[in-house]
Amino acid sequence: MDKIQKRKGSKKVPTPNETEILRITKEEKEVDTALISNRMRISKEYSALLLNYLVRKNFLEEAPAKEGTHRTVPRYKLTRKGALALLARLHHVADQYQSAVRRTIFLKDVVDEKMNEMTVYIRKEFPEKRYRQRKAEKVKS
Repeated sequence: MDKIQKRKGSKKVPTPNETEILRITKEEKEVDTALISNRMRISKEYSALLLNYLVRKNFLEEAPAKEGTHRTVPRYKLTRKGALALLARLHHVADQYQSAVRRTIFLKDVVDEKMNEMTVYIRKEFPEKRYRQRKAEKVKS
């Protein structure tokens, strides 16, 4: 069993490497191992492994050879399921972004509340009169 089959997680949302291959395939219409390995800076063996895995998942399919040409290196094109998986990944990233934004807003609210509490504490414990008196004393001396 190869490393990819051992991967845990949702099978509907592709991994970052799988997503990158699907994105490149969408842009280029057809890809092969050399193109993927060059664009992603990975070995041809690993790109072939990923491409074959995406074919098994029905995200990619082998593109037919054009009339009158003989092809020794297989080329792949995106399937509808692959396009939907790419869309699912985009939704997944958008959800993560929205969660991060919500956490940031929550933390900002917590910090604002603590700042207000500290301001109230300072005003209560250290009335401004004392500071004005000290400033006046410094100016006189």
